[in-house]
Amino acid sequence: MFKNYIQYLVSGLAALGVISSAICSADTLNVMRYGAKADGVTDDTQAFMKAIDKAAKKQGSTVYAPLGTYLISGTITVPLGVTLKGDYPGQGRQRGTIFLATGNKGKSDGNGCIVLTAASGLRGIAFEYPDQNAEAKTPIKYPYTITAGPDSRIEDIFLYNSYQGINLDGSHGNLVRNIWGEPLKVGINADHIYDISRIENVHFWPYFTLSKPLRTWVQNN
Repeated sequence: MFKNYIQYLVSGLAALGVISSAICSADTLNVMRYGAKADGVTDDTQAFMKAIDKAAKKQGSTVYAPLGTYLISGTITVPLGVTLKGDYPGQGRQRGTIFLATGNKGKSDGNGCIVLTAASGLRGIAFEYPDQNAEAKTPIKYPYTITAGPDSRIEDIFLYNSYQGINLDGSHGNLVRNIWGEPLKVGINADHIYDISRIENVHFWPYFTLSKPLRTWVQNN
């Protein structure tokens, strides 16, 4: 009886938003079991999508990317009710879950590294663009690193050198908090939002361009 009560209590708290639904779910899929190498060389995009396709069969599931460096050459789309979670601890260039993003190089529009659909989540990941060069006079264009859908949750993210960071256009009822890094052109775009948008604890600082030639372009643009 006590066990049933605890399960009932946890489910109720999740429904009220007091705790994350991902915590309540026993369905956590480790991306390493779906072929990810996390060596910074092998393209892990398809391994993530295999894990996410499995997670999509049950809302509240979490796709977990443990500490490592993942090369992502395409776009990872996180479906309804699924959370993509890593182990990045916070600001600065620390060890943890790091995505090396290379997709759509030279384009400022289109899909970037992560697309969140309705009520999906992203947490604990650092994003780096290995082809970006702080010694250059101008940056390479890329789409937004993260594009959010309605009721998306984006937490504990490091945008080391994104050209454009987070796109919240049309992301009604979003939660964005604990964001660090140095987006070069646009940090967070929030527009056409018709329900409460919560953006908390954002720290943008020249992590990438400090004392480098590219810093001048960032300050001017």
